[in-house]
Amino acid sequence: MSFSHILSVSLLSIFLFQFGNSGDILRSRDRWVSVKGGGTLVSARETFEAGFFRFAATEGWFLGIWYKNVPERTYVWVGNREEPLLSSDGNLEVYDGKLVIRDKSNAVWSLTRNERRKSSSTTVAQLLDNGKFVLKDPNNDNPEDFFWQSFEEPTDTILPEMKLVWHFRNKYLTSWRAVDDPQPGDYE
Repeated sequence: MSFSHILSVSLLSIFLFQFGNSGDILRSRDRWVSVKGGGTLVSARETFEAGFFRFAATEGWFLGIWYKNVPERTYVWVGNREEPLLSSDGNLEVYDGKLVIRDKSNAVWSLTRNERRKSSSTTVAQLLDNGKFVLKDPNNDNPEDFFWQSFEEPTDTILPEMKLVWHFRNKYLTSWRAVDDPQPGDYE
């Protein structure tokens, strides 16, 4: 193997790590889960994957979680179904201790409005093997201490280990508007 071949493979590996498939953790200094870049978060056992998607019938981009190894993509959670990203220039990031979607004009939509505890600058977002997307301290895996978790804001699917809980407002499942439009539908 030549030196230039080894160098090319090394640079490609660094590029893919930075901008492609990013593992299961998103840290505040990372900005590589993007619409254009196609980066995703993949749970440790590769059961679930999170990233942006869109359907031809809709004009917007949605942040979703789906089963990774199922031939027909099966979405189990949609984070911004009421406010789709209208441009392909968008990123999912941890910013100021919150999980946010930022578009090209720098507008920010926070997915974590209902945090239970104060997060910090070391906060990370992680996609777990049960399909739960969490905002947490990187050194604490106790679910009781998570700052936010997607299981507390369900969309239209119940997963194993998910409990419908009522804290400060009613939690309910809401249908999609149509089979190819994840915006909230008529049925709760």
